[in-house]
Amino acid sequence: MRNTIATIILLLCLVGLSELARAEGDVQVRPIDGYVSGFGGYAFPQKTDIESGGITATDAELDNTPSYGGKVGIWFTGTRKAMGIDVGIEGDVTSFNPDLPSGQVLNSNVGLVTPIGLDLHAIYFGGHVLARLPMGVKSEFPNGR
Repeated sequence: MRNTIATIILLLCLVGLSELARAEGDVQVRPIDGYVSGFGGYAFPQKTDIESGGITATDAELDNTPSYGGKVGIWFTGTRKAMGIDVGIEGDVTSFNPDLPSGQVLNSNVGLVTPIGLDLHAIYFGGHVLARLPMGVKSEFPNGR
């Protein structure tokens, strides 16, 4: 099964590269290609340690939670002729609420503890450096597909 999937991915890449090779030389590429996107999903936090007031409880199970966020980014296409790729940067913000339910009995540095439930809110801010290989470049799609 893995070999079949790998073969399909390889064939799709080859089709994309052949489209890139056939790209017309007179295609006008925008020097800057910006975007904004939103997304949603579900977070499955792993067991974690919780520390409060000198007490450390281990292997606390946090609730699974919906997550959502957005990205804003920009591609610089000036590197395409020299390196064959576009280079970009993006900012990412993701939010989720992995609450700690009450009633768990946890090991800690002072023996067994039962923490009260905690409402947690997590926000992730990330910055990314990106690279993309333009494929399917045509006059209708100057930055590729």
